[in-house]
Amino acid sequence: MTYATDLIGQVVGVHPVSGETKVSEMYSRITEETIDDIFQTDLSHKFGEQVKGAKAVVYADYYGKYHVAFLTESVYTHHRHAAATLVGVDNPRAKALYEGDYDQVHDLLDRIAGFELQLDAQTGQIIGIQQDSWITKRQKDRGRIVSSTMQEEMVLELLSSIDPSFLSEKYRELECVDDQKLFVAPIPQQGYQTHLLN
Repeated sequence: MTYATDLIGQVVGVHPVSGETKVSEMYSRITEETIDDIFQTDLSHKFGEQVKGAKAVVYADYYGKYHVAFLTESVYTHHRHAAATLVGVDNPRAKALYEGDYDQVHDLLDRIAGFELQLDAQTGQIIGIQQDSWITKRQKDRGRIVSSTMQEEMVLELLSSIDPSFLSEKYRELECVDDQKLFVAPIPQQGYQTHLLN
């Protein structure tokens, strides 16, 4: 049974080739009731037999509250769809984010992290988490990396939204805080060359 508090709502995704739409649920937590819905994508071709994948988004609102969403389907729905839904689809900038128009959403890019997760279906343990998404790529392209402090808080919020029994030991024991896959390194500032005036 899924608890009402775990179900955030629905997100509408669009297939990247056919343009067909699909409605998928988004959950705020990974629990015994939601794990099978969340981990639907077969990743055996990439990570080995019995590995399934899922996507998650963490959004920091302007009041300092973190919102986590786990997507239930990943062919049609993408990190940007989930992030825009968390921000609020009535917000014009969220609509631009949903549609992939990153030129209008610079401030939102400073407040969102997209994650990919891998579950070993045989053991029932989440064995991999990376901060990687189309959002991550746009952040890097535009030099809009989320601050390291906020990234740490987002990772902790993500992990606290997962029933610990589904986390492999490195995530349960927080041995992952040095795992560079969870974080995006800041982009070094370009050095300015100064010229002496004669």
